[in-house]
Amino acid sequence: MTGTYFIEERRQRILELLQAQERVTVKQLSSLFAVTEDAIRKDLRYLESLRRLKRTYGGAVLPSAPASFVPYADRGDALAKLPIARLAALARKAKVIQTGGIVHGEDEACYGFHALAALQHYNFDKCFMRTSGVGADGTVTTSLPETLELKRTLLPLAKQSILLVAEEQWNRKDRFNVGHLDEWSVVVTDSADEQVLGRLQQLEIRTVTPKAAAGSAS
Repeated sequence: MTGTYFIEERRQRILELLQAQERVTVKQLSSLFAVTEDAIRKDLRYLESLRRLKRTYGGAVLPSAPASFVPYADRGDALAKLPIARLAALARKAKVIQTGGIVHGEDEACYGFHALAALQHYNFDKCFMRTSGVGADGTVTTSLPETLELKRTLLPLAKQSILLVAEEQWNRKDRFNVGHLDEWSVVVTDSADEQVLGRLQQLEIRTVTPKAAAGSAS
């Protein structure tokens, strides 16, 4: 696509693409309009506020369409995820244990009976989980039934459960309900939204943000 779009024109074009394709990704739109992924996320937030679309992890769908699993290849530049990854990073190398089971074709994780059975033999000091959406009511959701089963199995096995929530994942729900925020010990997020952080404070959930991490390091 050539030419420069005004913001209003770009947002209208996004809606037209969504009507034609039923699903768009931030990475796709950023390349298409030659703007940053942050600019596209702002467009999607604005259009969602008008109820013209529903944001999903890595993109958007039509308001009436359920959020769907987005393959890792379509989730944008991995470097953009470094800030939240650094907040949750372990201080030392960890031993990797392969659980076995059925390898999912798109997210390359192991699921199924053998994976769940193997996990039952372990107790975890810390369990890091990501989510594809946290609703305004605090419901933690996921896009795949396999990840729902896996997360529900892991939660009671961990001494400390740590939930990773990217800024765009707040105030939206995906297909399957995993649980409520208060089931997790710690929330790691790059969001600076005062409402989100206030809600976590009310629930008395320890929260790790870039600002908090910088304060503890000083």
